[in-house]
Amino acid sequence: MSAVAAPGRPGGIRWNRLTNRLSARFGYGTVYSLGVYLATRAAVALGVVTAYLLRRRLSWHGILTRYDAWWYQYIAAHGYGHHLRPQLAHDPYHARYSTWAFYPGYPLTIRGLHELTRLPYADAAFVLALVFSALAVRALYALGEAFGGQPVARGSAALMAAWPGSAAMNLPYSEGLFIAATAGSLAALLRRRWLVAGLLGAVATGTRAMGLALVVAAVVVAARELWTRRDLRVLAAPALTASGVGAFYAFGWQQTGDALVWRHAEDLWHQHLDFGAAVVFHLRHDLSRRGTHSVETLLLIVGLGLLALMVAAAVALRRQLQPALIAYAAVAAAMIVGYSQVGPRPRMALAVVPGFVWLARWLPPRLVEMLTVGLASALALTAFLYVGVVVP
Repeated sequence: MSAVAAPGRPGGIRWNRLTNRLSARFGYGTVYSLGVYLATRAAVALGVVTAYLLRRRLSWHGILTRYDAWWYQYIAAHGYGHHLRPQLAHDPYHARYSTWAFYPGYPLTIRGLHELTRLPYADAAFVLALVFSALAVRALYALGEAFGGQPVARGSAALMAAWPGSAAMNLPYSEGLFIAATAGSLAALLRRRWLVAGLLGAVATGTRAMGLALVVAAVVVAARELWTRRDLRVLAAPALTASGVGAFYAFGWQQTGDALVWRHAEDLWHQHLDFGAAVVFHLRHDLSRRGTHSVETLLLIVGLGLLALMVAAAVALRRQLQPALIAYAAVAAAMIVGYSQVGPRPRMALAVVPGFVWLARWLPPRLVEMLTVGLASALALTAFLYVGVVVP
């Protein structure tokens, strides 16, 4: 992701002066991450616009309220209610499912921006998705820097931003907020900034169920620190991290009288731990079927390929890996592969944030650049599929 103009030409000189000035004011990491983000989002925008033009039934509002986006905006506008299922007599499709399957972090930010600006909920959700996805790229840079310095930071941010599943971060989904908070929390754990790690961890665990992996990581770090340094301040990290999900579960119990309302909501969505049985079923039966089933299964294979590469990188770097990153990645990957219908789609594989750092450290820099360009070229296709063909 270097400057396009040659340094020896007037345009190159002006470009270098501009980037140097911005880096001096905002920091190199921020400027680099923003450049990577804008470059990759151009591909996402191309895919979205193409889908909008080719699929006549699509509308902008329809794009912003498809699938999970509808639920986040409904929760932002109406809350969770006092029942497992929402009271939607006029909407029998959504009334079959439950708001309680969705964590409150992202809907709370949507509601906050709506109250502050009076933007419609759909527009507020979209604006926040743009902001959070940019922050997620910057947080990956910070995590890579904490792990292996600036070269690893650049590769980490570029690989994550170019990964085809990152197109979902620009939809009104919780991915951007979760990844930004998770990567920031892990970076703080590596830098021994326990309070920051705990506060960002609380945001992450209050945003997605995958935050359980971050709780495990914080507990592992706390146990190690207490054993080696006897530093009680480390307890702030796991305690605060767990408070996000704990507050949501307590709220659900108070509102519905059901301490397991989230688990029962997941059952309505047919989500449960099946140790990868659903993934195996799709791989065995859906590739031969025409239509979206085969496309979704191909995306599963892409996600599995990324996870396999991350495992290879972890094995190669095993002497350099910190327990926090190992614990988080192991739990997150297990949840993605083993948790029923969702599976390792490219969007879900984004959550294994340490894997991007390991790849950036393991692969030669030139190969990282080539891989980034290759992946970024697929972003437009993924965005097109997400908007008009398959469930992200």
